[in-house]
Amino acid sequence: MLLPLMDDPPLASAPSPEFSWGEASLSLLWVIALLLINAFFVAVEFSLVSARRSRMVQLASEGNRQAGIVQKAQEQLEYALSTAQLGITLASVLLGWIGATQVAPTLFLALRQLAWLQNVDPALIRGVAVVVVFSLLTYFQIVVGELIPKTLAILYSEPIALQLAWLNRLVSRFLHPFVELLRFSSRCLLQLFGVRIPEATSFYSTMTVEELQLLIASSVESGNIEAEERELLSNIFEFGETVASEAMIPRTSIDAVPETATVQEVLAEVAESGHSRYPVYGESLDDIRGLIHVKELIGELAKGSLDLHSPITPFIREAHFEPENKPIAELLPEMRQHHWPMVVVVDEFGGTAGLITIQDLVEEIVGKLSDGPDPKAKEPDIQELDENTLLIQAQLDIEEVNERCHLNLPLHEDYQTLGGFLIYHLQKIPRVGEKFTYQDMEFQVARMEGPRVDRVKVVRHRRSSPNPLPSLPPAQTAQPGT
Repeated sequence: MLLPLMDDPPLASAPSPEFSWGEASLSLLWVIALLLINAFFVAVEFSLVSARRSRMVQLASEGNRQAGIVQKAQEQLEYALSTAQLGITLASVLLGWIGATQVAPTLFLALRQLAWLQNVDPALIRGVAVVVVFSLLTYFQIVVGELIPKTLAILYSEPIALQLAWLNRLVSRFLHPFVELLRFSSRCLLQLFGVRIPEATSFYSTMTVEELQLLIASSVESGNIEAEERELLSNIFEFGETVASEAMIPRTSIDAVPETATVQEVLAEVAESGHSRYPVYGESLDDIRGLIHVKELIGELAKGSLDLHSPITPFIREAHFEPENKPIAELLPEMRQHHWPMVVVVDEFGGTAGLITIQDLVEEIVGKLSDGPDPKAKEPDIQELDENTLLIQAQLDIEEVNERCHLNLPLHEDYQTLGGFLIYHLQKIPRVGEKFTYQDMEFQVARMEGPRVDRVKVVRHRRSSPNPLPSLPPAQTAQPGT
């Protein structure tokens, strides 16, 4: 049914609402309250994520009830974040509703009271009021409701998490039915599309090693972690990915004694190399017969039961062999369990590839250790000849060279050391003086020991890179002994 059209009544006959300071104050209070509620949930969300779990566990064990509440919330982080998101969403929706139904009409009435706007179209004034209110509410919502609490929660995560613990638990209990309903609905929708959600999920368990390393790097840049601490943590992460062939003393650097050696010959080897244990070989290094402990020999020598010409055969102990691709994370506990101070690393053909000790494995984490001067070490493994030239021990691992010399040499499965890098590119056993250029650097063989590259000179060309090689920290002497 169509109703007959009627003329609009004259404006004078309709009562015009008037501006009220009481209604304006009430609207302002609602806006402030909703902004604070939004800020509260944002602060809760970011403080729970940023607060250290280890610190909360420690405080809770000391009897801090607030820390216990925070710890429980972090254990159920998915639920806690869902509650915070629900609170933020409700506060934002209510803020928009208050702005549209209360604040904008109040501002419209206030503008109508201005004498110089009496002749302006009311529709235009209403539109201006809506735009102004929307802009202001958006600004304060972002600054007061989001950025300020987020920044404070990240900077002071633990104190804020503790201060808001009781109130957060009270609000969580009140919103619990709504949060569960929403979580159930979201899971049903995800399962409808074939997405399987595990029963128990943890925010902390989703962080990968790479993400943790980036977190450590950012902590170093911000000054929360020292560079030495970062190196230690990075070594721990890399420890699980390292195999025996990457940590061992290579075959060419093994100091060993023949099975036919006498006590005097062993002591002469000790004077030269300074180790406490030596592998004992038969016909060659591929024929390892066992290990000799120098301390045991010296003890028997002191008792007079041996002389310098006595054979070492009665004192040879069993050697243990491990494949070169065995992860050192498995090798270390095995060596500790069986009290093996040293194991022989063999290649796929059963030949001796190298030697590895407990100290070698520990050094993979803490760096080079030294219990005194190395009789064989007469120069540091990295020398800075001038601002563009370095003299580097060829047996250094490529990763170590990159880190200590601030280079970016490529890693490849066909080589592990700087000497291997040279041989890989030259495709032959080099001679002293041979060189090649890689990117803006020249690599020159400075010294050979038989068929093994011993020292490499690295020169960065000034014309390609105006920046000289960075100054190096004091170099530690490499000790490949046992």
